[in-house]
Amino acid sequence: MLSSLDTVIAFAVIMTVLCLVITILVQMISAAFALRGKNLANALSLTFQTIDPQIAEQAHALTEQILKDPIFSDSLFAPKGRELGNGARVARPRQKPWTFRSLGGMHLATAIRPGEVYRILHEISQLTEEEAAVRGISPILAQTSTAILDALHRPDRPATESLLKLQAIHGVARHFLSEAEKKAIMDSVTNLGATVERATTQSYDRFQRWFGTAQDRAQQWFQVHIRGLTIAFSIITAFLLQLDTTDIFRQLRDRPGLVDALVKSAPGVLEQGNKVLDSSDTPAYHAYLLWLRNHPLFPLTTLPVSGTPELFRLSIAERLKTAPDKNYPVERFGAAFDLARKTEGTAKVTDADAAKAAYADWIQKFPSYQLDPTIFTEAATKESVSAAISEKIASDPVAQGPTTAEQTVKWLTEYDTLKTAGVMAFEKSRQESFRNLQATLHDAGFDLVPKPFWGRWDKEPIPYWARDYCPQFAHYLRHLLGVLITAGLLALGAPFWFNLLKNLMNLRPAVANLIEKRPQSTPALPTAPASPSSTT
Repeated sequence: MLSSLDTVIAFAVIMTVLCLVITILVQMISAAFALRGKNLANALSLTFQTIDPQIAEQAHALTEQILKDPIFSDSLFAPKGRELGNGARVARPRQKPWTFRSLGGMHLATAIRPGEVYRILHEISQLTEEEAAVRGISPILAQTSTAILDALHRPDRPATESLLKLQAIHGVARHFLSEAEKKAIMDSVTNLGATVERATTQSYDRFQRWFGTAQDRAQQWFQVHIRGLTIAFSIITAFLLQLDTTDIFRQLRDRPGLVDALVKSAPGVLEQGNKVLDSSDTPAYHAYLLWLRNHPLFPLTTLPVSGTPELFRLSIAERLKTAPDKNYPVERFGAAFDLARKTEGTAKVTDADAAKAAYADWIQKFPSYQLDPTIFTEAATKESVSAAISEKIASDPVAQGPTTAEQTVKWLTEYDTLKTAGVMAFEKSRQESFRNLQATLHDAGFDLVPKPFWGRWDKEPIPYWARDYCPQFAHYLRHLLGVLITAGLLALGAPFWFNLLKNLMNLRPAVANLIEKRPQSTPALPTAPASPSSTT
């Protein structure tokens, strides 16, 4: 029973690695083609057109002008500053939605708050033609922004209908009630009417409601794109790597050593999966890590769930309002030291060796607190290095008091400038995860990529019914069903296989323990008593 479970775990490891590789590719393509930004732009354009149908031709151009602003966009292709001058060129206004393959959306922001959009609408609406030309903005966008704001101030249909109904109630009450009752109802109707009108026609409140609906649509469209990419890559991967489910199970059945190696690699695969599937591991998170290297005394205690640049910026702004954490770098060194002592192969190292290894990893995250190399003598210990770090922190002016308003603005601006570097760090992290996952299967003995590339089935005989075709096509015909099954299993997605593998690994110790407690052999039956001899 345990061997069968191990075979299933080994198969789940293979499928999990493949799905994680597909997820990494989808994430990289999503970032490269700015799918979040494009879907957000289409949803925001639809919002503008819903508010005022008369500005349909300019809605996409206005959206592009808002989302390409350097302070909001975290794209590699976004401008990093605002160049002003009489020679500024006004770009041709966009008049159509963004599609998957359109290159025009590479510079768009991936997230924005309704208050920021509303503020920019007001700023653009107040520009004169000369001011708009200097900033490289089409003058017609100022008129479009004004039209949207005017439409938001007009009473909408629910408000109009509510007021009509209240007026009808008022008219009926005037004929059937006493003076005191009529006065009470009139006062109530007046107050209620004002409340309804204020709640439904207040410009910003109405815009917030429309914008919330648009964000929901943008998220749904983005998920549809991601799902489509996952299915497409599942089919491509199955056919390109010649992965037949029946062949994989046959290989696992015939090679117990491969099964054991894959089962042993499962914890590492789960660790890599946690990184790849972590919703907070975003380009904005990597930008935060780069920012934290420069300001190591202000770590976030809780990371934003969605991991957008705006939420990270808000979290950092809130964190800067509190005192610096002078113990954080010391605690990180202590954790690195303990890990160095527990790492396989370092059981016999001295404290000095562990301190050097821990410091080499620690200094990458805290370069501003570099220590004098002379402290790493044979007598160096965890406590001595920690004391040196504490002394270094004590001499840092930042650790002496609260952050000033000037420092806060400067450091938040610094985080904004690190968005592009965060995107590059995110891509590098995903590439490293890709290599680690591929190395995991290779070290276990499973060839993820056939060698030669198209030669996984070269040693198999060609069936007689397919001898009229070219060998490669004949092999694909023979394995078509198994490859399609593999594609279908991969299309289930990385979260499915990751959770399945985690559950199987949790189940395995219980099954192994149950087998150990089970009797190894059936107890012998008691010997039947001899029948007495009969006498006649």
